[in-house]
Formats: sequence, structure tokens, C-alpha cells
Amino acid sequence: MKLLLLLLLAIPIRAQLTIDAFASGISRRSTYESPYSAATTGFRSNWAGAAGLGAEVRVRQHFSIELAVEKRRDVESVTLGGRLCGPYHNTCFATHRVLLSSTPISLLARYELPLRFSPIASAGVRYVPSPDVRDLSASREPAFPLSFISPRPRRVSAEVSLGALWRMSRSVAVYAEARSLTRIEAEWDPKHRIQAGVRIRIPARS
Repeated sequence: MKLLLLLLLAIPIRAQLTIDAFASGISRRSTYESPYSAATTGFRSNWAGAAGLGAEVRVRQHFSIELAVEKRRDVESVTLGGRLCGPYHNTCFATHRVLLSSTPISLLARYELPLRFSPIASAGVRYVPSPDVRDLSASREPAFPLSFISPRPRRVSAEVSLGALWRMSRSVAVYAEARSLTRIEAEWDPKHRIQAGVRIRIPARS
């Protein structure tokens, strides 16, 4: 959010500013958990998805630049093991639910027409820092250090999107768009996603 504040301070007084509030893929998802205790084995639900804010500045009649910051939650099932158990000293494994919390930042150039209903297209760069990792499993016995989980590196990817925008009034518009990243990995912060939001135009300061 500090980046958004810096952008707002850097905007010329008479520039046309739009605030973008959006969400992507918010849902309550079920992931499988199989701890050592059979009594707690099964599917469990957690909230996942992203929400964020953006600041958009018009630079030409049909073009604008947007800087956006979001908070994202991704939940994965991770199999961990290594403890000897049972009469034959077999290796026990367990499936844990792992929460990945990240703060992606996007810088996009957007094209749209000055129509009440307009197609929109954008292209730019998306930066995702290494996420915080937390074990959500109901049973953590035996406990596993989070260092056992493969680290998720930070990512920088090109991003493109296509969508449509409907202007409800001179100051308020709603939109939906399909976004895609150029990278191959899709374990968290998905490669393809649908984003929808509301844009509020701020009158130029005099």
C-alpha cells in the first residue's frame, strides 16, 4: 500500500485519477488432510483468493497506467513424513493443509474506449514476493518444521488481460477481465484468473 501512496503523491495536480477496488477467485475451497490420527482425516475448507486496490492515471485519451497491490491467500495440500511407526517400523506420511500468504504488485498499461460499454485490454508486469507459509492442519502430530516444505521463490512475470467495462455513471464503472501470466509454474498465485472490480474516478485537483 505504500507504493500506492507514493504514486498518489507523484501524480500531477490536474491528472485524472481512478481508484480500483477488485477481487479475484475468492472462494471457500476444500483440501484433503490425512494426519496420522485417522479420526481427523478428511476434506477441510479454507478461504482462498485475493483482494486489492489500484491507482490508475490517464496518460492519453485511450491509455492509462495502473499500479495495484493485493493480498492473496492460496491453500495447498502438502505431503510430509519421515517418522517410523507401526509394528514393522514403516515410514508414516501425512497430508497437511498449508496456507501461502503473499502480496503481489502489478504495473499495467491499459487500453479502453470512452464508451458506456467498452472492451479493455492491458499488459504489464506482476511481481510476487516469497509468500509466508503456515500449517493449517487440525492435527500436527508429529510436528514438522515449516522448513520441510519446499520454499516458494519470488516471481516476476509478464501479464496480459482482456475484459469488458461498463460505466454506470461519469465517476463509477464496473469491470471483469481474464488475466494470464507468462510463467509456467501454477502451484500458487495461479497462472490464469478472473478479476472483477469497481473503478471510481476522482475529480482532478485544482
